[in-house]
Amino acid sequence: MASPSLSSASIAAIRTQRRTVASFRASNAAMRAQRRTVASFRENFKLPARLWEQREVLRCVDLHCGGEPATVVFGGGGVADAPGATMFAKRAHVMERMDRWREVLLHEPRGYPCSNVDYLVEPTLAGADAGFVIAEQAKIYPLMSGHNTICVATALVECGALPEDRRASFLLEAPGGPIPIAADVAADGRCERVTFGGTPSFVGKRDAVVRLDAAACAALALPATEVRVDVAYGGMWYVIVDAADLGLTLEPAEGARLRAVGELADAGAANGRFDAASRARARSGNRVRGRSERRSLVQGSAETSGRGREDVRTLAPRR
Repeated sequence: MASPSLSSASIAAIRTQRRTVASFRASNAAMRAQRRTVASFRENFKLPARLWEQREVLRCVDLHCGGEPATVVFGGGGVADAPGATMFAKRAHVMERMDRWREVLLHEPRGYPCSNVDYLVEPTLAGADAGFVIAEQAKIYPLMSGHNTICVATALVECGALPEDRRASFLLEAPGGPIPIAADVAADGRCERVTFGGTPSFVGKRDAVVRLDAAACAALALPATEVRVDVAYGGMWYVIVDAADLGLTLEPAEGARLRAVGELADAGAANGRFDAASRARARSGNRVRGRSERRSLVQGSAETSGRGREDVRTLAPRR
């Protein structure tokens, strides 16, 4: 008895199915090969020998605090062995003798203007668990920084650099003094929250009047060439300006002008362009101390949904 013949359409469908099955097999084989390749990468990865031979390898962890970045250096380059009887002295040594590492880490191609680096060093205070020296891109070495403190604490906790009984409560030493830390550590070892006690802060000048550059004020369409400022210390020296005094509001559209005003106020305070009454009130021990430790703040009020009015500040660092 003759077998029934297949139509040309059925034959074409069978051939298509066979090609599909073959394609699946090829795809699966390619995936298996890719997995083997990735596994090989993991097993065989190593840094070039020349890097180790040069002894110029830094062990770094990159973090951020609310979007502001920091690189914490756990060792390498000789920074951890910086000499000094105090953290302030260690900072001076790093700043004067080892500044090249700041350039390597914070200048392009590795860094950009907002970059920061924190070098872990041996503490000098009894009871301190770790010390650190802070550096910013424009050769600024602050005595204290809140976001850098949080990043250092997080790195120490999450990288296992602290004893188990010291992870939730420990003491850091910044160039500006001791900083007690309280960390909330999750079951998986993640640092969920950091609370710290800042170094002492104080006001150097209050309600001082600073003369601004007249040509710059005209270019920015500011209503005055003088502005009232406060000068305060909080790890760095800050020149604080009320935005409303210059007809400004804290909103994104005013961002460029706010930054420029911060620079103008900073320059005026640094150059001592205070009015006579402000100079008479100023105490000689509390003057602005120079570019390496100074920033400007433009502050004002803004409406926030459901929370009434709050004081809002925008940071305008001097470059």
